[in-house]
Amino acid sequence: MLALGACGFEVAGTRDDGGTVEIDAPGGQVPWLPGFTKRKPIDLNGASTGLVDFVASVAEDTDPDLAGAMTLAFTAGDGVTLLATEIVVFDRVSGKLEAAVRTTLAANAKTRIYLYYGDAPELLSVGPWGSLFAGVWHMGTAGAMNEIVRDSKMLHDAAATPSNIPLPSAGILGEARLYDGSNDSMAIVDPPDGSLDFGVRSFTVGLWVKVDQSQGFYDMPFFKGGSGAGNAGYDFELGTNTWLAGFADNSTASVVNPIFGLEVNLLHEWHYLVAQCDRTGAVVRTFLDGAKVEELPFTSGSVDSGYYVRFGDPTYRFRGQLDEIHIYNAAISADWIATEYANIAKRPTFQSILPAELRE
Repeated sequence: MLALGACGFEVAGTRDDGGTVEIDAPGGQVPWLPGFTKRKPIDLNGASTGLVDFVASVAEDTDPDLAGAMTLAFTAGDGVTLLATEIVVFDRVSGKLEAAVRTTLAANAKTRIYLYYGDAPELLSVGPWGSLFAGVWHMGTAGAMNEIVRDSKMLHDAAATPSNIPLPSAGILGEARLYDGSNDSMAIVDPPDGSLDFGVRSFTVGLWVKVDQSQGFYDMPFFKGGSGAGNAGYDFELGTNTWLAGFADNSTASVVNPIFGLEVNLLHEWHYLVAQCDRTGAVVRTFLDGAKVEELPFTSGSVDSGYYVRFGDPTYRFRGQLDEIHIYNAAISADWIATEYANIAKRPTFQSILPAELRE
């Protein structure tokens, strides 16, 4: 069975018949994936704890070695265990690559994976976004349709009306969306299955923003309620003073607002903002660029609401760039958040793509 990646080319994945891949290891080397003659070792930095099923971003602006390849496949360090992968961008002319690869990062050590490339036959592709993720939006265009941003979990695409489309722009990773602070907004109708409502369960929302000049006192790059007492849900509230997150329930008419920092200290650079509700600890938290900023008690009830999910609110308008929105079905660890930040913002030290290996 064959499967196509996001850019229309075939992506290798795991066997769909439960079978095993024959190990081919000439000369006592690390085994090779059958059908390939070229690969590149990639070393990824570990964290202070082991991170199971971490989705790492592997990206290059250009790579002549990959130019012309029809097939890409990622494996674990044994050379043959295929890793669940989404190819977000691949340009066969320049070799530009952006891929999301699910692997397990070792604690306090580098983790090696392999990128195979060439014209080998394909196996069934499997996406990396497992049950931990409620939604993943890379913010690039959906083909020729600027008005749609695809959810990589294939559940909740965000759409804009023709007059309200935030235009594609260069992002922290691939394409972002540039919001004009006037009327730009993208929306997801409140899913009837409740998959973007979390009731009294833990959850985490992370996104990247770059702001050069705020529009108003409350600029909202993300909204699903949470903006005030009686508005159950969760949001991000930036703007000309203090950047903060909002959490509100549907019973006590209260809102809790942990902060990210002052706008004056956050302009003109990309920042990774994470808002988290941890029901086990009965707290909400904010993280800025991988580090925890504030933790506040949150013993309130359900955050469920009927609000649309909005990337850019039409009332409290956002002005700036928005990229890589991830929503998680859990309170992910501080180590996970710090590693996500390092993976994107410190890519030259987090990711080492080694010279090509040729099969003898």
